[in-house]
Amino acid sequence: MEHRTLGLGGAVRVAYRDEGAGPAVLLLHGQPGSAATWGAVAKRLRDRARVVSLDRPGYGETGGRARGIGENAEVALALLDALGIERAVLVGHSWGGGVALATALRARRRIAGLVLVASIGPRSSIDPLDRVLVAPVVGPALTLGGFLAVRRLLPLAVVRRRLVRELGTLPRASVDELVRQVRRRDWRSFVVEQRALVREIDALAARLPEVDAAAIVLAGALDFLLRPRVGRELAATLPRGRFRLVRDAGHVMPVEAPDAVAAAVLELLERDAAA
Repeated sequence: MEHRTLGLGGAVRVAYRDEGAGPAVLLLHGQPGSAATWGAVAKRLRDRARVVSLDRPGYGETGGRARGIGENAEVALALLDALGIERAVLVGHSWGGGVALATALRARRRIAGLVLVASIGPRSSIDPLDRVLVAPVVGPALTLGGFLAVRRLLPLAVVRRRLVRELGTLPRASVDELVRQVRRRDWRSFVVEQRALVREIDALAARLPEVDAAAIVLAGALDFLLRPRVGRELAATLPRGRFRLVRDAGHVMPVEAPDAVAAAVLELLERDAAA
């Protein structure tokens, strides 16, 4: 599926994929990532929905300056406006889940539902490593080092096999997706978004009880980045939130468990159509 590009006013120009027909779904990737992260999910949805997947600012074909959670929400709404989409189910993975939540707070009537996949949201989304990664000098250095290690070492079959074996909670699909996602330039966007996460999470968490859209929160039983307890807390805080544990899946559920993600999306589409 080829990217399309669209100007959203000013200097903002984004790349996205638009496929299928029917009720709309907007897919928001994590950190790092791109629209391609959602390929397996989009394939399962496009016969029953119009599926739009966005390369968020700073990543993929969009590139440019990375932005905070609130700014990403404004970009998401501007994209829906430009495509003539009045109402959509928003699906957010990890950091992108925060964008979905922030979008729902800005435009409640336009949200047909939320699928939050290994999503940030509550204050417990932040751990000590997140705070280290926003420290001056140290944080960017660690981030760059991590990205270089991923690019140079993980493509080696022996390293990938060892990593999967030693970290039993890291499914092989996650390792493959991480290698594919990480581009050399993305580390700068990662740093910007880490700082935004720490800066904006308290305000976002405080407003979670105001999110009135039906929400399904998916957590991978093997996720060691955002533990299932974070998902349980998020679902409990959202007025219409429901929690589902996806077994044999880690953090990158769009790749590891696309059936579970697609099923949650279709459930919300059907519920919205019946309302």
